[in-house]
Amino acid sequence: MQLQPSKYRVREYDRSECEYIASIAGEMVSSGVLAPLVYSSRKVESWLLSAHANPKVYFQRIIVDENDVPVGLFVFHRAIPFYAENAVALDTVIFVQKKHRGRCIRRVQDVLMQFVAWSRARGDKLHLIGSSSGIDPDTTERVFEFLGFKKIGTVHAYMGD
Repeated sequence: MQLQPSKYRVREYDRSECEYIASIAGEMVSSGVLAPLVYSSRKVESWLLSAHANPKVYFQRIIVDENDVPVGLFVFHRAIPFYAENAVALDTVIFVQKKHRGRCIRRVQDVLMQFVAWSRARGDKLHLIGSSSGIDPDTTERVFEFLGFKKIGTVHAYMGD
């Protein structure tokens, strides 16, 4: 995989963009294993506003195209596992609109490195990202590894009838 010059940029999302970001998140939910779920744009918008208002717990970035239109969302959070005294930083949601995947890989790398720096600055010992939506998991795994993340395990999800 070779990185190409990019017209995309990374920035924090603004509260006024939450409605639009929620609408493009619905595109992601409509495919993969999440498709049977009833998507609530209102709930996602409310959650995005809450994450935006709580930067001590949530790290959020969007990737925007050359017209400053959001095409990807990255939100990470800190949590203290029931078995540890210190926090772990992990992804909450990661997605890039299908038509932009592969075209903004440099910006994805920027976001992930900013996330790790944010996490380290807070003293976190683990910075975890994963792929659980069932949307092109093989490609997602290759991208994460290409960007320097090490696979530490596999999560298997099983659906009942």
